[in-house]
Amino acid sequence: MPNAKWGFERYLGYLNNNQPRFIVPKGEDPLEWFIENRYGVCGTPDDAIVLIERLQEKQGAFGAFLHQAHNWADFEATKRSYELYSRYVMPHFSKLNQSRAGSYQWCGDNRDEFSAKRNAAAKAMFDKHEAEQRAAREGATRPARGREAW
Repeated sequence: MPNAKWGFERYLGYLNNNQPRFIVPKGEDPLEWFIENRYGVCGTPDDAIVLIERLQEKQGAFGAFLHQAHNWADFEATKRSYELYSRYVMPHFSKLNQSRAGSYQWCGDNRDEFSAKRNAAAKAMFDKHEAEQRAAREGATRPARGREAW
C-alpha cells in the first residue's frame, strides 16, 4: 500500500478536479479512506475477490470486470499486482482452481491417515532391510584365500 500512495493523491485530485466525487475528511489518509469506504481495492487478491463478490451480490452476474490502469504505484509494483490478479482472482471466478483447491483440502482432511500409512510403509522397509542384513551376516561364509577373502 505505501507504493500505491505514491500516485493515489494525484489520481484523486484528477477525479475531483471537475466534479468533486470523493471528498476525503481532513486528517484522513486518502487511500485508506478510499479503501475503508469500499470505493476500490488496494491489498491482497482476497480483498479483490471480496469486492467483486460484493458487486455480484449487489447487481447480479455480469460478463466482464474491467481492471482500471490508474498508475498509483510504480510500474514494477503494478506488474506484480497484475500477476497476482491473474494467478488468484481470475481463476477464482472462472472456477479453474476448484479441482486443485478440492484436492488440497482432501489431502489436508486425510493427512493423519496418509502419514500413518507412509510411516508404516517406511518402517516395514527398514525392518525388511535389517532382516536381510542379519540373514546375510549369519549365513555368510568367508573364503580363506583370494580376492573374495578381502
